[in-house]
Amino acid sequence: YKKPNCKILKLSIIIPVYDAEKFLYKCLESVCKQDLVISDYEIIVINDGSTDHSEQIIADFQKIAENMVYTKQENKGVSAARNAGLAIAKGEFVTFVDADDYINPLSLKKILNYINSYDLDVFYGHMEIFDEYGGHLQKGQKVGECKCVKKGFFHQRRTYPGIFYKKDILRNLNFHTQINFGEDTLFNAKVQSFAQRVSSCDIPYYNYIFRANSLSKQGSSEKSFHGLLIAINDLRSFQNENFYRNVDAKIYFDQIYKIFVARIFELGILPTFNRRKYLKLIKLLKSENLIYLLQDFKTKYPFIAHSFFAFATYQKYLLFKTKIHKLIYRG
Repeated sequence: YKKPNCKILKLSIIIPVYDAEKFLYKCLESVCKQDLVISDYEIIVINDGSTDHSEQIIADFQKIAENMVYTKQENKGVSAARNAGLAIAKGEFVTFVDADDYINPLSLKKILNYINSYDLDVFYGHMEIFDEYGGHLQKGQKVGECKCVKKGFFHQRRTYPGIFYKKDILRNLNFHTQINFGEDTLFNAKVQSFAQRVSSCDIPYYNYIFRANSLSKQGSSEKSFHGLLIAINDLRSFQNENFYRNVDAKIYFDQIYKIFVARIFELGILPTFNRRKYLKLIKLLKSENLIYLLQDFKTKYPFIAHSFFAFATYQKYLLFKTKIHKLIYRG
């Protein structure tokens, strides 16, 4: 390796780490085995108070990767760790890799060449999804067409994994530390709203490890519910401050609000028919003049905008009907 010189770094890769010893070696190896010279990119590793052997694994990689920047902090959560990385990132572009995921070797040069060729603000890399045992599940959601560039309001979105952001358009945006589920959606939505040039390409790049049980458990917690309410409120304030009465912005942000509302219903309200959470959501949507969003949920959830009693009664009826059909089928 050659030591970095004083030229501008092309890329900062931010990796938050918390008790990731099982996967961390593969992750760090993947970001080191790239086709960029060491002076082109930096690997920022934020140890968020790990209690396992993650720190030793990082130390081993520091001996061979002179472009690694290491910071250790008390456990504050993944959002705070990402923010710590953003605060010191020096690259023209910034991307994030979770410590239990990994990227394809020799993939970054092609991606940066594509980004530079089309003068992009945001780039969506190709993603493959695996289970925690290494089994391939599916390709990641396709986000736009290769060689097609659109303004942020009109380009498809995908949350967190495998996205490259031009640092200049971040405008001091950070991940919200009070949100532990959907914080990546909120961050991405804000950044892309400022982007003038967004594109994607199917260059093999990001490998995401999906853990269904962990995701479901996290998303149904009380903290996650409150975080999703905060996300709606925060995004609404952001929209009003930066894009007040902008028609394109309204269409764009409405789609994101609906993502948060759907998560609240599916993970927070329906599993236990939680009346308290239902009423809190309705109150928030009314206070933010977003109650009209529920119209798009009426087909899936009849009576959604009526009383909680009517909504819950009908959903329970559908569950009962499904159980009866299954019993008849088995018989």
